[in-house]
Amino acid sequence: MPQLESMDEIQEEVHRDSELRVIVENLWQAREAAPGYHLQNDRLYYQGRVVIPAQSAWRTVMMHEFHSSSTGGHAGILRTLQRARANVFLEGNAP
Repeated sequence: MPQLESMDEIQEEVHRDSELRVIVENLWQAREAAPGYHLQNDRLYYQGRVVIPAQSAWRTVMMHEFHSSSTGGHAGILRTLQRARANVFLEGNAP
């Protein structure tokens, strides 16, 4: 999972993304405005996973962590992607 300092940067990227900003604004107005999405501590989640914008530099960093960390264990492309998708929602990719 992203660390606190990266979460703040990710949330700034969410607010800069025009499509995600609309989702956040709709959620502020009505809880059920965007099915599957919710706000927690002013952070955007999709089905319980942190939303990472499509253009975020953190996508590459996280994929490296999921692949190369001691828990990642160089599991290969498919397993790394599955592990990442279980923990974060990579906006712009099919869920």
